[in-house]
Amino acid sequence: MSCPYINASNPLCSEHLSLQHLEDAFEFCTGRYQLCSLYLRMSQSGLYPVGATVDRDHELAAPVVSV
Repeated sequence: MSCPYINASNPLCSEHLSLQHLEDAFEFCTGRYQLCSLYLRMSQSGLYPVGATVDRDHELAAPVVSV
């Protein structure tokens, strides 16, 4: 199961989702995301609801719903 924030374009995740950290991305973002420090911080803060996207100015945008 993948991290619920993986498609949210969140700037906090951008370093982890880079070629330099590709191994970490596969380990955490598409595997054990519950152990990721960024996932824990975002989910516990309530500032980044699951399914919400972040625009270029780092403000929350409308949630994206996949059907």
